[in-house]
Amino acid sequence: MPLHTATPEEPRGFSPATPAVSSPARSRETIIVGGGIAGLACARHLHDAQLPFVVVSENVGGRIRRSRDGTVNLGAYYVRADYTHVNRYVQLGRRVDRLAIQRCDAEDNSNTYLDRRLVPHLPQAARFLRLLVHFRRHYAILKQRTVGIGQAAAIRSDPKLLELYHQPAPDFIERHRLSELASEYLEPGLHGTTFTSLSDISAFTLLLGALPVLVPTYEFTPMLDRLMDGFTDAVVTDTVTRVSRYGAGYHVETATNGTLTAERLVIATPTDVASRLLGLPAAKRPVGAHMFYVEGTLRDRHRRADILLFRETDATLAIARQENGAILVSSRQRHPDFNRLFVDWRVVEHKHWDPAFHIIGDDILECEQGPNLYLVGDHNIVSLEDACLTGLYAANQIIAKTQPLDDAAPRQPSLAQQHAATAGPRRV
Repeated sequence: MPLHTATPEEPRGFSPATPAVSSPARSRETIIVGGGIAGLACARHLHDAQLPFVVVSENVGGRIRRSRDGTVNLGAYYVRADYTHVNRYVQLGRRVDRLAIQRCDAEDNSNTYLDRRLVPHLPQAARFLRLLVHFRRHYAILKQRTVGIGQAAAIRSDPKLLELYHQPAPDFIERHRLSELASEYLEPGLHGTTFTSLSDISAFTLLLGALPVLVPTYEFTPMLDRLMDGFTDAVVTDTVTRVSRYGAGYHVETATNGTLTAERLVIATPTDVASRLLGLPAAKRPVGAHMFYVEGTLRDRHRRADILLFRETDATLAIARQENGAILVSSRQRHPDFNRLFVDWRVVEHKHWDPAFHIIGDDILECEQGPNLYLVGDHNIVSLEDACLTGLYAANQIIAKTQPLDDAAPRQPSLAQQHAATAGPRRV
């Protein structure tokens, strides 16, 4: 059904206001659609500010997904040490050893990232490291700004980052004479983590994906109970089928619980769902992947690395060996050739991420999509921390509009603040 054309007072993609009035019992001050890291971060901040809300989500955690036996992650796999906000709600696991990461060549042999093949490319490697250090400084400032001015505005406020955001990675590689380094070393790493090719991503995404070269990176166990402490009863398991303007607020139609009404609405869903609900005029294109939790014995050429990354021409994306002996395999195929990778094997669990995220393109989506309507998540920058920051920004806007600082009563420190104040030294 064609979407209603937006007027200046009505966001694009919304249907005309529904004449029927929702019962007061079904009205909420704020509804957050989506229970991933962005939606839960927004909820956490609103709860700490003692503002009422409800989260409507098909599942809690979004793309942070643990296996049924609770032993491995079948979604987001690692966190960096600079995930200041996200790391409050995860248990850090094994640090990813850069020397234990290998790449698989065309002959299916694995090679380390510090083998003698790197020697001819050392000038390119040094040049890339300088560029990466420079990017990291700008990116750190961007993250600080995101909470106050929004992610889209933060990107546009830095001409260098904005240029990288719109610059195709191949152009960046050619401009800085990094072709051989990119082909031999960067390509497998980005293929295994972005699930696409260097030709499809921006220079910004290339550098963001390479930050683990500089920043310590860890496997992790999510602690959603800590993130949701105090507001689990405000989470409703349901599917949102439609949203529309209603007067100064919004109608949220759900599959099970009927229609809810909110004064403020936060859309914290994956980009494809947000596009359907809001009728977004443009968005980045998606990539997908299959994640397999496997028990078995890897072939000799594949068992020397903790993480093995594959080239763009390979349907296999990566293999990650866990401390408990489990093995994660990510692939673009539903039925990979496990016999090529394993001597013996058994698939314990399979998860198809379709999409895994939206990463191809250079569209920038605004957080403010209408009056008291916020879009949060990893639509612009694909990382847990950046998605979390967009949720905090939306919550800050809601708090500022409902409780002006001049009139706000003193409040107890939030649970997150209490945790930060009382926690001992962190392992980073």
